[in-house]
Amino acid sequence: MIDGVLKAGLNAGWPEQNLHSERFLSSLPGKPFAIELLRSGKTVKVGHHESMLEAIEAAGVDAPFLCRGGACGQCETGVVTCDGKLLHHDVYLTSEEKASGRKVMICVSASRETRCILISSGIGSGTRRPDMAIVFKQETFRNDFSYRNSPENIRRFPFPFDRDEYMYSVNMEPHVHGRAGTVYESLIDVDEHYVAEMHDRALVLKEDPLRYQALPHMISAQWDTLELLMEEQAAGYPDHFTLIRNGDQWRWINRPLGIDDSFTFGDASTLPYEPFEYITRQAQGDFCIVDQRDSNLWMDAGMVTTQADWSLDFDIGMNFMEWHGPVPLAHQIGVFDRALKFLLNLQQGKPTRRFNWTMTINPRLDTSPENYHKWGPDRTTVTPENVGEKVHLRVELQSLWRLPRSNAILFVIRCYLMNMEELVTVPKWARRFPRVLKTLPPELIDYKGLTRFRETTIDWLSKYDDGAPTSPGIYPD
Repeated sequence: MIDGVLKAGLNAGWPEQNLHSERFLSSLPGKPFAIELLRSGKTVKVGHHESMLEAIEAAGVDAPFLCRGGACGQCETGVVTCDGKLLHHDVYLTSEEKASGRKVMICVSASRETRCILISSGIGSGTRRPDMAIVFKQETFRNDFSYRNSPENIRRFPFPFDRDEYMYSVNMEPHVHGRAGTVYESLIDVDEHYVAEMHDRALVLKEDPLRYQALPHMISAQWDTLELLMEEQAAGYPDHFTLIRNGDQWRWINRPLGIDDSFTFGDASTLPYEPFEYITRQAQGDFCIVDQRDSNLWMDAGMVTTQADWSLDFDIGMNFMEWHGPVPLAHQIGVFDRALKFLLNLQQGKPTRRFNWTMTINPRLDTSPENYHKWGPDRTTVTPENVGEKVHLRVELQSLWRLPRSNAILFVIRCYLMNMEELVTVPKWARRFPRVLKTLPPELIDYKGLTRFRETTIDWLSKYDDGAPTSPGIYPD
């Protein structure tokens, strides 16, 4: 009867993925084989008479399932690699999913070969999202500037303006998981530019090692940061990152960069770099650790290679008010007094976030004072003909985290770039952005370095603004 219903559905034109049936059968006997569970770090032998699920349970590892309670699909597990062909005895996965070799139902399926490697949210820790595997781009942020956003990446861009005029504010909000398909889906975002950005960071550090600095008393905060970033990347992107812990013996697998390192947590001699430098060479954005003492926050460690015209080497050791000294208007209206009071009371487990923005000519990540001679002259090269390609909106999604052992605060500054040709593909943003640029205070225009090309950019964008009202909020319509 089940087969007849499924056949009738297919004949009626229903997609196979929309047809669902459940058959609760025992696993078929087969040859013994072994499975490696990446999250727990265990290797489990599966006998000829037992299922993968039964073997995993016998090994003392919790795995997800509800088949014994009458619900199918809970034990779906990701496959990293398998020496041979998987034997799919389930009726849950589609034909395409079975042929991909990337999923298996561990309650009934087996392998013809001797070894498979599995990864699942239920077998260890983290959040499994097999549909979130990222295709990383090969591109540059210097010389030929081949950086571009895919159409999908344009729509997930963190456009920072929720209204048609500019308003200066602290714009703090809780840093929590947001809607799928946006930069807020994971708390530490990884996107298609990850590999290229990490390559550019390595180039910057080779040219100027002082872009990374950490004062000696910050070692506990370094380990806090390593733990946080590894946990968040592994949880958000399990296809690409895996963290395996057995006490203080840790194994970190970063597939996009080809890294597979085992080390002792708390022993810096077991890593190729200091813990803070090690993990921030593998995470997009800039990172600063600020120490809290004497009712103030002090910039005492940083990895800063994608900054918007400020210098870690200059600011290291400064307090909160000192490193924000150059910002116009905000001091006069008390913004930083309120921000400091808020941050001093930041609680562990309740990170917060805000936006910052400026504009950059060419998709150049490194716009540091040390390299002003390289990027400063770019501002004079904007013409009405090249605005769309050369002028970029540069947005920083800044998140702040209270660290558990050190009580320091991790300041994450994640940079996103989008040129005007890409921006105007979203009609709401095309209307709103020139309106925002027209309402900027003169002090802010000068501070952000927009004076030379702001009017040219507004003129170019204006042909995309038909005067229609825009909807509230930042997301595309």
